Amino acid sequence: MEEKSEARTSPEGEIFTLAQAAEYLNASLSTVLRLVNSGELRAFGIRKAWRTSSGACDEFVKRQFADQAVVCKSVDEG
Repeated sequence: MEEKSEARTSPEGEIFTLAQAAEYLNASLSTVLRLVNSGELRAFGIRKAWRTSSGACDEFVKRQFADQAVVCKSVDEG
């Protein structure tokens, strides 16, 4: 018989509450809420509660690094 894991995982990685995502991203909960509302951080609702995933957070961070690298590159070239 297969053992159940305590961690809640999905193909996207571990499932987070927005408070957990804020801790994972080292950001405030209000910042994470703004990111979700603006569509920058993928999340889904379960009734009145919102969830995201470690994969969605990692994807957001990867996009931020890519955007910042472009900004830094253009500053260095000037």
